[in-house]
Amino acid sequence: MSSQEVENDSWKVMYRNGTIIIVSGFIASIIILAAGWNGWLNYFNDKPKVWFQRSGSLMTVILLVADYYVYKLLSDIDESNMMPNFAMRTKDAYRKYVKLFPYFAVLLTVLATFIWGYGDIVFVEIGRF
Repeated sequence: MSSQEVENDSWKVMYRNGTIIIVSGFIASIIILAAGWNGWLNYFNDKPKVWFQRSGSLMTVILLVADYYVYKLLSDIDESNMMPNFAMRTKDAYRKYVKLFPYFAVLLTVLATFIWGYGDIVFVEIGRF
């Protein structure tokens, strides 16, 4: 294996691992949201609305980690000074995916923060229907 192939593999691993962490964070936050809504997190016989609200804080913590990786990859994708061609090809392959991540990151983080602050009220109001 040539040194250029090894270098290119390291770029692919970096982007692949970053993408896996980001998508896993998004999926985990949605699972925690569903668990909080359905009462699956309620181990202490609290009211379900309390655990739905707490699920917002868990989502926020997970999404902060995902957001860090989103902006880390995004800033790396936008830098292109004096990079070898193989690195640019790898960046271009991931660019279309990485450019979408900030939209999901902001949307889910705002939702998680809203649930953290007002989840008990939302739970009661939606539960009336």
